[in-house]
Amino acid sequence: MSTNNEGITLTIKAKDVADLRDKLVSQLSELGVRIVDGEAIEKLEVGFPDEIKETYPKYKRNYHSAAMLTVLHERHIGRDNRISSRDLAEEMKERFPELFHRVSLRRISWGNIFPGSQLEEQRLLHIERDKNKKRFYWVE
Repeated sequence: MSTNNEGITLTIKAKDVADLRDKLVSQLSELGVRIVDGEAIEKLEVGFPDEIKETYPKYKRNYHSAAMLTVLHERHIGRDNRISSRDLAEEMKERFPELFHRVSLRRISWGNIFPGSQLEEQRLLHIERDKNKKRFYWVE
């Protein structure tokens, strides 16, 4: 990467378009920019509380997980206050409109599965599945 009076020049060698996209996203990520639904979001300071930043140092790269944890810590402490994935998606979209403004509730809810499982493995949240495989989340 080079910078001059005309702007920034970046040369990327890629095997195909998918490889090019991955390498470009990686380069932008190093600069603190994240691509979500084709839109660049500078997410370094989107309102994650200090508690989440300390508990979950990966918040800069994994904004979805950090948003989940933030909402859970603010409103869903204890099993009695657990929340369904769909309702959690609504609260995440409400709490972080700049991150999820172009993302459907269904997509956010579906997106909760993988990060939620990883956070559960790290013992940062709890997930309960009912007989219909509906997921409920909460923190202690």
